[in-house]
Amino acid sequence: MREQLREVTLTGHVMRAGFVQQWSESVRPANMAFAFLSAVGPASVIAWIARHSDNDAVLPYIIVGAALMAMWRSTVLSVGFSLLAEQMRGTLDLLMGTRTPVATVMFSKAMAIMASTALTGLSVTVVVLLIADRTPAISRDAFFVFSTVLALVAVMSMSFIFAPFGFLVGGRAGFLNAVMALGPLAGLVYPVTLLPAPFEVLARCVPSSWAMEAVVRSADGASTASIATDWAAAILTGAIYVGVSLKLFAVAERRVRVSGVLSRF
Repeated sequence: MREQLREVTLTGHVMRAGFVQQWSESVRPANMAFAFLSAVGPASVIAWIARHSDNDAVLPYIIVGAALMAMWRSTVLSVGFSLLAEQMRGTLDLLMGTRTPVATVMFSKAMAIMASTALTGLSVTVVVLLIADRTPAISRDAFFVFSTVLALVAVMSMSFIFAPFGFLVGGRAGFLNAVMALGPLAGLVYPVTLLPAPFEVLARCVPSSWAMEAVVRSADGASTASIATDWAAAILTGAIYVGVSLKLFAVAERRVRVSGVLSRF
């Protein structure tokens, strides 16, 4: 029991250190400014469309979805290259030399990256609300808040899978195409039911699409059963993403141990 407690304490220290280190890098003014400027343009277009639409269902998408899309765009590339960056800096051997699994350390760094994008997400929300000049009527406040948090967690799980994947493909140019392919399928700024049938099926494999449906249903005052179904689907698909991520991390670590390439200097 004492040994297990010591392991948990050690893991906590390592995760906190990883979070702080990554946070200090991510919150640099230049990075924050670039993230905001990259996100405000597309968000403004979405808000302008919402302003001229009579469909109130679009409002939850611009309030929650536009912010999450901005956070997704900032997070996914940074997380996707995070493990590869450790190898290029020559710090991968330090990660692998600790008793804490590499996936755990990288998860703490991914959380720091996601947290650093929160200001961008909030800024985008303010911008789109000013442009749209409308606010939605939320029928089920508690459900709406929980669904929004679940959507944030879903985006996190979607981003995390690219850390080992980006390492395994070596950060090649085609990797960016794979990263961005999930964007239109994420269901963050429009319902996936508007997609052609084959793409809607693919979108149902993305946890954020279910979470955003729960956000919209909560705003509309849908039944508890329908919202709970969306929650369950989002949690299940998100868990699958995390499970696949852990498998990919194991493959990446095994490749490094076999090849012995710990640095790319």
